Amino acid sequence: MRLMVISPSKVFRRGVHNALRGEKHLIEEIDTGAAALRRLRNETFDMLLLDAALHEMTGIDFLDQLYTLIDEDQRSPLLYFSAQATYDEVLDAMERGVDDFIVIPFENEVLRKKLTRQVKRRAEADARRRAELVIAPESLSVFVQQPQVVPLSDLFPSGEMDALAPEPLHDPIQQALSAPAPDDEDAMPRYKRRITVGV
Repeated sequence: MRLMVISPSKVFRRGVHNALRGEKHLIEEIDTGAAALRRLRNETFDMLLLDAALHEMTGIDFLDQLYTLIDEDQRSPLLYFSAQATYDEVLDAMERGVDDFIVIPFENEVLRKKLTRQVKRRAEADARRRAELVIAPESLSVFVQQPQVVPLSDLFPSGEMDALAPEPLHDPIQQALSAPAPDDEDAMPRYKRRITVGV
């Protein structure tokens, strides 16, 4: 898995390396928030690990710029690290879409478990998204029933038309029903579309 560790602290970055040693992750270190944002414009990482103690901006400022830069459905999961974890900071970070929060200093096992949890969540979310995009072939079937045309004599027995409409030629509705079908005026001069009346 490709990870980006964002922190001005070599000690923090070394600690992440030590915690994930043997996990076969590709870890890239970035020491400033601005440099990380530049990379994230064109590159995608499987996970971001953000140290809130950035020099040129706060962790919250970084989140605001990151989530303005990247659409929600394209964001990488983000673990937010802070040595001064106040309730307000945790709330602000979570409201901005942070996936989990880790207090510095952290136990190696805590980081590994939280990382594994986020990988699992992302895999489940991706699976759901793919399932929503997959449409069963039968649901793509479109049944198009061509309009049927039948002679008026098939709709009404002989003589019944006169009883129902004594003046068919002067009745605009009957004239419309007796009009030729628009797609073949010569072949079907006295045909019309079947009209289904629900009872």
